[in-house]
Amino acid sequence: MGKLQKALLIILILLLLGFDIILAIHSYYCYTYSVAIGNILKSLIPLIISLIYYFITARHVEKLSINYTFLFISILSFIVIIICKILYYLLIINRLYEFLFLLYIPTILFLILAFLNGYLGKITHFWHLRLLFFVVLILQLYFSFDYILDVYFGLSYTNPDRYELVRKHCFSDEEFSYLPNKIPDDATDIKFYCEPRGSYDTTCSLYLVYYSPSIPNDNHRAYYHIVIPKKEEDFLK
Repeated sequence: MGKLQKALLIILILLLLGFDIILAIHSYYCYTYSVAIGNILKSLIPLIISLIYYFITARHVEKLSINYTFLFISILSFIVIIICKILYYLLIINRLYEFLFLLYIPTILFLILAFLNGYLGKITHFWHLRLLFFVVLILQLYFSFDYILDVYFGLSYTNPDRYELVRKHCFSDEEFSYLPNKIPDDATDIKFYCEPRGSYDTTCSLYLVYYSPSIPNDNHRAYYHIVIPKKEEDFLK
């Protein structure tokens, strides 16, 4: 393996690592603990495959000359992405979510430029390296399909711990007037789903069912389902 292939492989590994960190943050804030852990573990598989391949084929290749200034800018941009991502889940500001996509440009661009000297190495074609890139891409798409859908078609929550966050940031007081301020502490068998209104959504919806001894009905179950159409003024924005 030559320096070019090693540089491309390192870039792939760093991109996969960054993707997995973003997916982990998304899973933590949106899904239940068991689902989040499952999503994270599955998403790590392509990264692990790439790391194993690197240590088998590339660790003995000549050391690369890295532009640490560009690498620092790339890492700094990625840190800003993480901060903005966390703030978005805490504040639910759609404009902030859209701004995140712009930050990916300097992150990826300066990561590529950081290893620019490695591209000057001798070009050697390895069929197994091409196969690795193909397999990793397919696996990443397969294991991260739910996350990719959320990114492009709108955020959704299934973690009941986010109920109060959703109530505060995604619905008006009028829209939430007949819903509980919080899920009771003694609630069990909770089923929760919320799809907040996003930039490309026409409605926002919430579904909540739980069992609680404090509910004054025969089966002690609460059921709430709310669907709010996008307001006319939202179409004008």
